[in-house]
Amino acid sequence: MATINRPRSSRGVHRRRSAPSNEQAASAQSGSLSARGHRGEMRFFLQRVAGGLYVEREDIPRLGTQTLQSLQFSTADGFREWCDNDPVRFEYPVLHIDLKRQGDELLQLDVPSG
Repeated sequence: MATINRPRSSRGVHRRRSAPSNEQAASAQSGSLSARGHRGEMRFFLQRVAGGLYVEREDIPRLGTQTLQSLQFSTADGFREWCDNDPVRFEYPVLHIDLKRQGDELLQLDVPSG
């Protein structure tokens, strides 16, 4: 089972180039994205794990029920297909592009043993 290390802030993309500590190494292999619109806010948290890519998708509408989905993808093709079928591509097209780019970058990283 992989440990999920969330960044402290949920805004923007979090990456660190150098990784002298375990916490910094974890955040170099994770990131978060968010966008606000007239319907509410959408957040994504991504982390490279031994089994592939772990993704949390959080939909926070202004009115209605907040939803949180947790998914893990073992292949880049599976992740891209999920992204392309997610309605977020219509409501937040820039977020959709950034999500695919961030996920592809994380899937190309080696997972440190530990």
